[in-house]
Amino acid sequence: MCLLISHPHAELFFGLLKRIVLDELHALVTSKCGELLSLALARIASLAPDLQIEALSATVARLDLLTDWIARPVPARLTHLLGTSSGALPVLEILASEQRIPWVGHSANYAHADL
Repeated sequence: MCLLISHPHAELFFGLLKRIVLDELHALVTSKCGELLSLALARIASLAPDLQIEALSATVARLDLLTDWIARPVPARLTHLLGTSSGALPVLEILASEQRIPWVGHSANYAHADL
């Protein structure tokens, strides 16, 4: 992507782009990779006037900071934040087996008969 956005004809490649969806963004924001991504998004945003950037993260602690990071490449555009206070409750079940659980390797084989 970095080579394409630096190409003299980058506007032809990205000018009609409407949407970019970023998944697991919490893993990128605080890294060098995230900074490079931010620079690339800023360049693409300058080439694509109708661009919308959407980001997904299920585990981010500070939604407001993530929103600012997404909006940084396109500050003149309105940024919406959709969050939820809780998700689906986990269902945890433990298989009771009379077999001895091995210490290493093929650790699920002990439970085949019980399953």
